[in-house]
Amino acid sequence: MLPKKLIIYNIENIIFACERIITVTKKMPFEVFEVNEDAQDIVLMNFIKIGECANRILEELDSNISNLLRPAVAMRHKIAHGYDVLDTLRIFESATENVPQLTIKLKKYISKQ
Repeated sequence: MLPKKLIIYNIENIIFACERIITVTKKMPFEVFEVNEDAQDIVLMNFIKIGECANRILEELDSNISNLLRPAVAMRHKIAHGYDVLDTLRIFESATENVPQLTIKLKKYISKQ
């Protein structure tokens, strides 16, 4: 069992990575993201960070939060092991649709701890 302090630390790192993704993709249309390799690199690296932190703590969290983070771990694996075949549109949609919701839910979770 991980210390609560370490669990919170990992969740805070996930939130930070989510906020980086949100900042980079804010008001950016897909057509710009698709050709902006710097934006893609920032988003992909932060998805990897999210997945790594989530993977460390999944078993320590209640099922609502762990189920929320499982797709992030799967995304990390796809990025790390299939970089040459990534679907840029799917990455962008996840960054602009799923990440903001994840951030809100994790901030709410942290506030209750």
